[in-house]
Amino acid sequence: MAQREMMLKLEGAWRGAKFNLRSIRESSPDLGEFAYYPPYAEFRYKELEELCLSGDYPQKEHAVDDDYIAGNVRITLWKVVERLITSKVFAPLRLASPFRVGYRFHDDGHFIVLRLLNWPAL
Repeated sequence: MAQREMMLKLEGAWRGAKFNLRSIRESSPDLGEFAYYPPYAEFRYKELEELCLSGDYPQKEHAVDDDYIAGNVRITLWKVVERLITSKVFAPLRLASPFRVGYRFHDDGHFIVLRLLNWPAL
């Protein structure tokens, strides 16, 4: 985890965020198959839309790089999850074993596991 923290703090970390926050796919990415799931939310930011259309939008250096906004959103979500865990917000919950904390972008279909909690003892 320390290496990931270091890599995501580098200038231009957004370019490789999808590779530094690896995905695991062991179940369907369709949240509709789960008994309980949060409703979908869609956020629209006029400023981001304007940035995308401007000539100032940071470009990828390589075809496999993450998009500027998507990469920065990935890093932000990772930091939020780390803060939630540090603040022990999951402590009152009855967690599955193991319990995964992550996110999924609608367009890429992979569930990105940022942390595993309540790992079973062998």
